[in-house]
Amino acid sequence: MVSLVAFLLCLPFIRSVYWMGDEGVLLRGGAELLAGHKIYTNFFAFLPPGGYLLLAGWMKLFGPSFLGIRLFAILNIAGIAACAYLACILASGNAVLSVFLALAWLLTSPSTSDVVINHHFLTTWLGLLAFVFALRAIRQNRATGLGLASLAGVMGGAAAMVTSSCGLWALLATAASFLSARRLPWPFLACLAGGLLAPLCCLAYIVYSGAFIPAFNDIVVNTFTRYSAIQHVAYGAGARWFVVNTYIFPLAGLGTLALLIRAPRYYISDPSLLCCVWFALAGFAGIFPRPDIYHIVNTEPLALPLIAFCATKLTANWRPFQRRLVLELALIWCFPPTIVFIQNARAAIAAPTYDTPRGPIALLGDERAGDDAVFSFLATKPATDGFFFYPYMPLMPFLAERPQTSLYDIFTPGYTTRAQYFNACQDVMLKAKWLILDKAAMNPARLRQVYPALKNASPPETRGFEHALAVNFKPVKRLGVFEIEQKLPSPDLIACNAVLH
Repeated sequence: MVSLVAFLLCLPFIRSVYWMGDEGVLLRGGAELLAGHKIYTNFFAFLPPGGYLLLAGWMKLFGPSFLGIRLFAILNIAGIAACAYLACILASGNAVLSVFLALAWLLTSPSTSDVVINHHFLTTWLGLLAFVFALRAIRQNRATGLGLASLAGVMGGAAAMVTSSCGLWALLATAASFLSARRLPWPFLACLAGGLLAPLCCLAYIVYSGAFIPAFNDIVVNTFTRYSAIQHVAYGAGARWFVVNTYIFPLAGLGTLALLIRAPRYYISDPSLLCCVWFALAGFAGIFPRPDIYHIVNTEPLALPLIAFCATKLTANWRPFQRRLVLELALIWCFPPTIVFIQNARAAIAAPTYDTPRGPIALLGDERAGDDAVFSFLATKPATDGFFFYPYMPLMPFLAERPQTSLYDIFTPGYTTRAQYFNACQDVMLKAKWLILDKAAMNPARLRQVYPALKNASPPETRGFEHALAVNFKPVKRLGVFEIEQKLPSPDLIACNAVLH
């Protein structure tokens, strides 16, 4: 019932496009893999290969149509809601509370109305499955528990191969749940064996593809040395006053503290509570280094079982009318964001559709003015023309079936390296006939707004790259925030040297 309700609630957003950014990362990767290209060598990828392989498999089975891909996204969100219900009812035994928490997450989350292919959602789904298997394994006998423990490890390892940060925390939480159960080491060893399955398979795939060094640089070196440095924001950044999701992790912490104060000797060794705590900590750790409201929403389902467990234990001696009163207050608290969700659904249903080579889409949001005109322009050009999309709109080339001429589709000052700018510049001069520039995203003031920790929004390599584009391409059209430019007859390849100085 929970999964069906969640599916129906997300269905109005199946065509909606609010942004040409993050969703296109996995979609481009899946499409490149289907075309026979190698990950990390033929295109840039900053995530482990799990998400790309999942998308490539889905598109292989059901085709690369936009509606088919969005169906996968809706199933992902409905799966999170269903697994959140299962996790909560396993932790608390309270069906009403479990239904409320699972659907409240969906209705109050700012990002669930933006139904997209999201590697964070995929990781959370796998993490919740790991929690369900782990908690059941802890409560089962040895024979049954070993199988469930290995399944918990498999899910945790798969999560780590989709998102290296939150997924790795989910895998560690799975292992810690068995260690803290204080039983014989066999369930932990079974979990460890299952947890190594997906990482070893992905490692073998990367080595077989001859991409170990590029993969290490893209996933590990760039992430820890450059990506993390520009992402820091205040906790809950971007949340409006009525967004309840900001308080989920603090509430989980307060509930745990209240239980430990009430009966420290009992709860400090309760394996069910410890399992809930480990996964809540994994969800909390997974929001960093950018703990804004959208990353909180992505991982907070991992904390819902802890809230269900604490709420049930703390209110066990309450009278029925007291519990009903608290539930009614929670419903009132969730009412404003639910109204916003309903308004967004109505806007998504009423939005006009626009046909793209991948299928119909509905463009929403003020900044989407001009997107349809860009798609119309791209449709008039032959497939042999090369296009370069700058600085960050990987969804647009996927929808238009106009592949990016560069290995890279992410150009962010402070994150994109000088060598990446230089390689992209050479690719553009040799292969691209047209530039599609998002002038709003190129504005340093906007970059500083999105990345408050960014020290220099216009470093020398960015200025050199944009100068090379300016001297080799001429403006043709301005469509909303986009500018279309055409390459001059004799491009100056030497201009790319400006990136190196």
